[in-house]
Amino acid sequence: MKKNYFFFTLFATLTAAGLNAQTTRYVKQGGTGTGVSWQDASGDLQQMINESVAGDRVYVAEGTYIPNHKASNDMFEWLTNNPRGVTNDKAKAFVLKEGVGVYGGFSATTPVTDLSLRNFDLNETLITTDVLGNDAGFANTALYTDNYYHAVIAAGITTGATLDGFTIEGGTWSAANDYDYIVVNGTQVQQGFGGALMIVEANVAIENVKINNTGRPIYVKTSASVFKDLAVTNSFGQFEVHGSTITIENMNFSDNNGSLYLSALYNLPNNTFATLKNVVFARNTASAISIWRDAQKNTTLEIDRAQFIGNHANSYGIVQNNGGNFKMSNSIATGNTSGNQSGFIVINTLNPSIITNVEFVNCTIVSNRNNFDWGNGTGAISGGAATNAHIKIRNSIIWGNKMGDNYRNVYALNNPNFTVGNSIIQDAFDTGGVWNPNYGVNSGGNSATIPNFTQFVPVGTTAFSSGDFSLAAGSPGINSGDITAYSTLVAPSYTKDLAGNDRIMGTAIDIGAFEYLEALSIKETDGADRMVVYPNPASDKIFVAGADFPATFEMYNMAGQLVLSGKVNAQQPEIQVGILPVGTYILKVNSKANSYTQKVIKK
Repeated sequence: MKKNYFFFTLFATLTAAGLNAQTTRYVKQGGTGTGVSWQDASGDLQQMINESVAGDRVYVAEGTYIPNHKASNDMFEWLTNNPRGVTNDKAKAFVLKEGVGVYGGFSATTPVTDLSLRNFDLNETLITTDVLGNDAGFANTALYTDNYYHAVIAAGITTGATLDGFTIEGGTWSAANDYDYIVVNGTQVQQGFGGALMIVEANVAIENVKINNTGRPIYVKTSASVFKDLAVTNSFGQFEVHGSTITIENMNFSDNNGSLYLSALYNLPNNTFATLKNVVFARNTASAISIWRDAQKNTTLEIDRAQFIGNHANSYGIVQNNGGNFKMSNSIATGNTSGNQSGFIVINTLNPSIITNVEFVNCTIVSNRNNFDWGNGTGAISGGAATNAHIKIRNSIIWGNKMGDNYRNVYALNNPNFTVGNSIIQDAFDTGGVWNPNYGVNSGGNSATIPNFTQFVPVGTTAFSSGDFSLAAGSPGINSGDITAYSTLVAPSYTKDLAGNDRIMGTAIDIGAFEYLEALSIKETDGADRMVVYPNPASDKIFVAGADFPATFEMYNMAGQLVLSGKVNAQQPEIQVGILPVGTYILKVNSKANSYTQKVIKK
């Protein structure tokens, strides 16, 4: 018995060691090798994924990759499960595998094996399903009908998989049999959704991924997914999340004809819970976020450090909350327009027996417009009249929002559960100093004094993206917030304002999305003539040359607020400034040997 136990233990130890050994496989566009090294790289990305086991990695060099393997050979009719027949080429997709990480962004000419040394911005690794190369944006969706249904599928993955460092284009649009499905890893995958990423019953990490010019970009169902450094741009159709838990950190969702759509459905086993941190929704033309809940299942969305800038919706608002729980902190909404109900958010409770909790903490909602003069509409927050809508506004500024041609910021008539505290709200008091009941219940500390912004831009008839709505010197919002409310309502990990400065300084907190700091007085250093920043002015990104690398950088607005920070080196000398408002900034670059400062103009 002892001898048998020894050999069993040895076998188990060796087996476990073999399972935990990590193998890296290498892929290059046009490669013909076995994938054991960059010199012997394969050209078949899916084959390298298939040959990998849990713990393995696949490194992919810059280039263009079109799926060349079907995700499944058989198609079935939704609900009836009747066979539809054999799939065609539109069923080709890259399919992630349990426990395998797939990483793009490596140079094709001078590839490295150290993951930290790749540059996925410089070495674009493109996955596309636009086999004809004729996609032309949402102005002509008919051109997408020849594309494969999905670029990447993650299905039936329980322990996790990773996709990191890719650009994805192509995707799908509506078809006659959108709900028909294939089976991948024992999981039903519908063909008409998730043109870039189709995630079903999967635990996945999506990092450093840019989705551009794509139809129905992302679909997440009954999954647990983490997105970090994600961009969804120039795409159409929804980013859908159903019965799932997701976290999104650092996302640019801009210039799309579609929104982030969150729902919880009675026929799914889970509620939907979404956390968004440091995200930008800009210039989208079909709202930004839609939230739906079912009578049996709930949808909860928590947002911290978000910018809703220059979006337009034909109706119902930029954020449409239909019965879900919603919390937003350290965020700004400005320059948005809607054709009906609200210039920013509309709150519908749907089921009168279910309480809908909505909270705004340290937010700035300024200069938004609802173009239609509707009885219950507003320029900023609409739908707070139902008593089962429990709405709290704390430490926030709601100012200069219009319904039609008239300023109207909030509508909360006779709702005792709509409370406002330590906030600055236009027209919240009449000329005699009496609180306006249309604006909810006065919980104290409120003001209707002009906020005094750094660069105020009044609302217009169309969406805009300019202005600086940080607090200027002498603003009544400085040190006027309620620290207890912030500490009670906001997660302990949310310690920064929208510009990245400390939210609570000493015993005080400001009102609005930004903490006030004394204005900077910085002169360009002598080293600036050796450090070159180009292009300047810039609209998207700037490049740093002539500095001693590696270096760190900090960028401040003219109010002295830190708006960007990070690292630059010879391989990654660029700084992304596209999300910043138009204006003048101070760039500080620090290396071990020198420090440089330079004015930068964002146009």
